[in-house]
Amino acid sequence: MRMLTLAIVPLLAALSITTRQPASQAAAAPIQASSTPSTSPADRDQGVARLAADTETRWVPFDLTPGNQIRFAMQIDGRSITAILDTGVSYTLLADTSPAVVRRALKPGGRASAIGGSVALRWMPTGRS
Repeated sequence: MRMLTLAIVPLLAALSITTRQPASQAAAAPIQASSTPSTSPADRDQGVARLAADTETRWVPFDLTPGNQIRFAMQIDGRSITAILDTGVSYTLLADTSPAVVRRALKPGGRASAIGGSVALRWMPTGRS
């Protein structure tokens, strides 16, 4: 309830300030349209994004799996693997059969949350974090 009060107090203060304008300001001339060109939507709306100037050099080639997942090539500690971009899982996972897995380095522990359930996992340190 306290958070709600804190949010309402500034709102009420702002309303009381705007409603208490002197009569001289209230009778001011109406605002007229400016002859300057309008601002572009990209400059007005912070929700508009622009691509970086070097977008093409940053491009990561990919293809789609039969299940419409984004698949791309990458490296982990110098080992080439094929990866699938999965935004619905809480950790980055590798299959036990991946060439990047060092079996003797695997440590048991934990579960990853994924869409449809969770997956038991083992951890493997990598050269970079």
